[in-house]
Amino acid sequence: MRAVDVLTITLVLVAGNIGVKGNSCVAGTYFNSTHCVPCPGGQYQPDAAKTECIKCPKGTEQKLAGQTNISSCVDCKVGWMARDQGSQFCSECPPGTFTNETRTDNCDSCPAGSHNNATGRGTCDFCPPGSYQDEVEMADCKPCPEGEYTGQWGEVLCKVCAGNVSSDRTTCNTGGNVTCQPGTYRVDEECRSCDPGTYQDQENSDQCLDCPVGHFQWDSGAVGCLYCQLGFYQNETGQSECMQCPDGTTSTTVGATKCQARKSEGCQEGHYSLLGTEPCTPCEIGTFSSVKGARSCQHCPPGTTTRSIGSTQCQDCDENTCSYKGKCYSCESPTVQNCQDEDFGFCHVCIHQCGDNSRLFSVAGLTVTMEMMTIFGGFLLFLLSFCMFFGCWRYKKKRNKISSTPGMQSFRKKSSPSRSHLIISVRTQKLDSFPDDLDF
Repeated sequence: MRAVDVLTITLVLVAGNIGVKGNSCVAGTYFNSTHCVPCPGGQYQPDAAKTECIKCPKGTEQKLAGQTNISSCVDCKVGWMARDQGSQFCSECPPGTFTNETRTDNCDSCPAGSHNNATGRGTCDFCPPGSYQDEVEMADCKPCPEGEYTGQWGEVLCKVCAGNVSSDRTTCNTGGNVTCQPGTYRVDEECRSCDPGTYQDQENSDQCLDCPVGHFQWDSGAVGCLYCQLGFYQNETGQSECMQCPDGTTSTTVGATKCQARKSEGCQEGHYSLLGTEPCTPCEIGTFSSVKGARSCQHCPPGTTTRSIGSTQCQDCDENTCSYKGKCYSCESPTVQNCQDEDFGFCHVCIHQCGDNSRLFSVAGLTVTMEMMTIFGGFLLFLLSFCMFFGCWRYKKKRNKISSTPGMQSFRKKSSPSRSHLIISVRTQKLDSFPDDLDF
């Protein structure tokens, strides 16, 4: 092999050895055994030098790649869901189902007496008078058969007219003796449904009642009213919806008539939540949060840890210990001495950060890394190649000099001379040149 070829192969080997390694991948990426790849949609990675990304929780979506924080996982809105972890997109609730909550991984079935013929709904509609539904998770209501009726909303079964025929499936033709059902009121000889914001829970009433304060009713023909939910209020009667509390205020109970100032602007130091607001979770050991309203906790720097959950700062590890992922370990422990499993990577001595496979050992206070060893090995290969090339050049030069010496011409005419012939010829030439008076 030519010296130029050896030099080329050496440079290729050196360049290959100092290529991309897993510990060079930044946050938002992971190492797939060959190079760094951005975390796909539905996943994130807050730390560097990782071989996989973290999936977003159920009930959330994350549309963009290369995300670094759990805050990029957005809650599915009302009427949408995400069944699995790591979902890139939320899905609409199918017809016959609904969800009135955010961040849910499942949709609820419409109960009997109701229906929903659209996708992405947060509520189901009650079956109107003249219809019914005796099954769950249905898109449409069933009309009452001839001779039966329903006089109010949300009926599961139709009522049979006693000896009479049904006129419009909402009332029976009783020859002027009409019975108005709950949810309706009498006008002359006709029953009419109560308007939104009102209700009636009795039969044969002449009027409907207004929903009280702290309540609402969005539907017509209702037999009762609904409470305002947390974060909403209503200080007037006969309303079809509740009002949301202004920024910085909230309601502490259902059926509230006013809002109150929030007790906390967000999670306290040492705690976190997906939105940075209550309810909050304390930071685990090895992590901390020093700000209010944190959406995630930070890992302690190498050589430090926390002593308890909910910490706001990290403390130095004790002497003769090393740290890994915010936890301290004794240098004499089997965990450190034999740390060749997946959790601790590869190490031979107690270094500042357990599991850092780029640090091999220390000499006179200098930390020797894998990359330094790779470069040094490449330099040795280059030096060896250079020596081989220079040695071959000197051998060729010396051979040409010997071949041009007088007395060697006859030797050069011989075919395929061996090394022993060359040595004999050289020795013969030297003997022939000795003085005649030399006594052997």
